Amino acid sequence: MNEVFLDTETTGLKFREGHRIVEIACIETKDLIPTGNIFHKLINPMRSVPEEAFKVHGFSEKFLQDKETFDQIADDFLKFIKDKKIIIHNAPFDLGFLDGELALLKKQKIEKKLVTDSLELARNKFPGTSNSLDSLCKRFNIDLSKRTKHNALLDCELLREVYINLLDAKEPKFNLTNIKEDNNVSKEKNYNKKVLEIGCGLATVGINFASHGADYTGVELSEESLKLAKQRFDVYEMQGKFFSGNAEYLSTFVPIETYDLVYSFGVIHHSPNPEKIVSETLNWLGSSGRRSRKMSPCPLPR
Repeated sequence: MNEVFLDTETTGLKFREGHRIVEIACIETKDLIPTGNIFHKLINPMRSVPEEAFKVHGFSEKFLQDKETFDQIADDFLKFIKDKKIIIHNAPFDLGFLDGELALLKKQKIEKKLVTDSLELARNKFPGTSNSLDSLCKRFNIDLSKRTKHNALLDCELLREVYINLLDAKEPKFNLTNIKEDNNVSKEKNYNKKVLEIGCGLATVGINFASHGADYTGVELSEESLKLAKQRFDVYEMQGKFFSGNAEYLSTFVPIETYDLVYSFGVIHHSPNPEKIVSETLNWLGSSGRRSRKMSPCPLPR
């Protein structure tokens, strides 16, 4: 099943108070990799746009007056999302408006079983902290420079990156230009090192390493995660080696060669035998190599 990342902009906070949708955007992905299919419409809400809403998204009543109305785009929208997993940040808000608009047209509401709320996922992972889209982008060091105002299409793109990081659950990200070696800070832009990552997940960290010039190898127990990791490397046109298996038995499926860095974050302690994994990694470290569990933040390549 393909995924759709969806976002809307509106004239206000509640449909039942007479507010309407002014923008809707959907980005289709397959295994979280963009397919190139996009649904994006600016919509005439057939009502005024309050000043508070204009300050959020920048769409005035005059600007929207020649755009299509929701009834004109509804069928194309429903066709685009049909039989796809729908990922929304703060789903009750967007669904409240979408279901309201569809009800006016006597069309069926969106099936809730197809919807994943990334805000709920974030709250479960990071309780007690702000989990707005902006806050999560900052947490995962995702570039927000283009987000001067709320824009549904841009927010879908940001949401995809946030969602991948939420699934990968690897944070913070890492700045390879600030790695301390021998008490000196390396200023090299090219991290020309051989790196072995234990528990690479969707390769969020691996992309950082590879984008800075590292010769990267990832190990992951989940074959599904490894499949997505390889696909993400292909999308970014990066080279990497990947192996599937239990890191407690690393030497049985990963060829032994010398690495400058063996890295793992939030993985080894979940193993019944973490000491065995640590012991195994010593086979891959050169005389100047090291193990690492923490570095400082660095944005993903875009």
